[in-house]
Amino acid sequence: MAAAAARGEEYVPAAGKKARKKTIAFSNRYQTDMESILTNNTDIRWQETIPLMKERYAKEDGSMPGDFPEDAHLKSKLTNCKTKLKQKNLKSML
Repeated sequence: MAAAAARGEEYVPAAGKKARKKTIAFSNRYQTDMESILTNNTDIRWQETIPLMKERYAKEDGSMPGDFPEDAHLKSKLTNCKTKLKQKNLKSML
């Protein structure tokens, strides 16, 4: 792409290929709150966690902050945090 731009050519992606979505960073403040919820209850499910997170960060008018992650992003981060927490607990038992 860069070489094509340097030559003055325009980059056209191959037909049928979808552009990869830009990865959005997960804010540390949301992650620390999620981890605190998990340390209190390691068996909590995402169906319970997402409403807790939304309740915690909802504004007075019911809207969410602009950087609040989507439900799918919260779910994947929760799964990742649960896995890491369980591995950490297993290592501490050994």
